[in-house]
Amino acid sequence: MTTNVLGDVEKPQPADLSGVEAVFEEPSASLHWYGKREVRPLRKMGHVTLTDADADAATLLERARNLRGGLTFR
Repeated sequence: MTTNVLGDVEKPQPADLSGVEAVFEEPSASLHWYGKREVRPLRKMGHVTLTDADADAATLLERARNLRGGLTFR
């Protein structure tokens, strides 16, 4: 299951993502970063992918969204 990482800022600024530790601690999660140097409001900066053969799609989506929710550029 994949969920997008969007810019959560009010104006353009350097892309300094925080909160990635939780994604890295989840063994079935991957953070895909697009390498953009500047974050803008709602700009797609990457995505979080979560795979788990034992979980249903709704559960995976909820877990992926929770991980994404911990990421911020502020």
